[in-house]
Amino acid sequence: MAYSFARSLPFVAALMLLTACDNAATRPQMDIAGKTMGTFYSVKISGEVTENRQQLQQEIDALLEQANDDISTYRADSVLSRFNRSHSSAPQPIPRGMADIILTAQRIGRDTHDAMNITVGPLVNLWGFGPDKRPVSVPSQQQIDAAKRNVGLQHLTLTSNAQGEWLQKDLPGLYVDLSTLAKATVRICWRS
Repeated sequence: MAYSFARSLPFVAALMLLTACDNAATRPQMDIAGKTMGTFYSVKISGEVTENRQQLQQEIDALLEQANDDISTYRADSVLSRFNRSHSSAPQPIPRGMADIILTAQRIGRDTHDAMNITVGPLVNLWGFGPDKRPVSVPSQQQIDAAKRNVGLQHLTLTSNAQGEWLQKDLPGLYVDLSTLAKATVRICWRS
């Protein structure tokens, strides 16, 4: 059956009516903004806020800084950078938040038949888009083929047990780059 815009009109009208009834404009709002991961962030808190704005800003900045310490490929000492440098096939402990991002990436990779693949780091770096920021030059086919041999979600294993989360690779040159998801999946939960 063909899609009919006319059939969806009542639904769209009802949705617009419900949204128009929201009193969000009359609720107090606190805006907090800053810089992280090479971009900007914005947090909007709606409703009565009893916390100090400066304290909230510091807490948000600390959480984002921790995320950078865990998943940045631009920081040599991050958990992810240490994993990428390692040639070991032994499981390595990782933080829970990083495990959540990797689990999401693996699911999306499977669902898209590898259209989104967090192990393409060797190719990203080869073309000069990674932390090395090499001069722009077209890699040879041999370089591309060599980089492709170190790519594949099937070479990355995430394990969770009572002791924590563990990441393991079976290719020494496997390089994980979470840039496609990391910024979008940094989540902050507020509890009142």
